[in-house]
Amino acid sequence: MSNHIVLDLSRGGLYYQFFYLLAFLTAYCILLYEGYEKKFPMITWILIIACIRLFVVIGTKAFSYTFDDLRYMIEIMSLSAMLKRPCSEV
Repeated sequence: MSNHIVLDLSRGGLYYQFFYLLAFLTAYCILLYEGYEKKFPMITWILIIACIRLFVVIGTKAFSYTFDDLRYMIEIMSLSAMLKRPCSEV
C-alpha cells in the first residue's frame, strides 16, 4: 500500500486552468462536429456558439453583483471600480 497518487498542490491553479480549458475545448469540438454532421452552415454555427459563450459569461458576471454594486458601477461609469471600492457597511 505504498503506491499512492501524490498531487503537487502548489501548482493546483495550473492544473485547474488546464482541465477547465480542455473541458470547454472538448465541448466546442463536439458541438462543431454535431453541426457538421447535421450539415449546418459552419460560419453561422460558429457564430451561434460564440454568442452563447459570450452571453453565458456576461450572465454569470451580471448575477454575481448585488443591485447596489450595479448601481454604483453605473453611477461612476466604470466596471473596474468594484475592485477599488471599500466594502459597504451592513
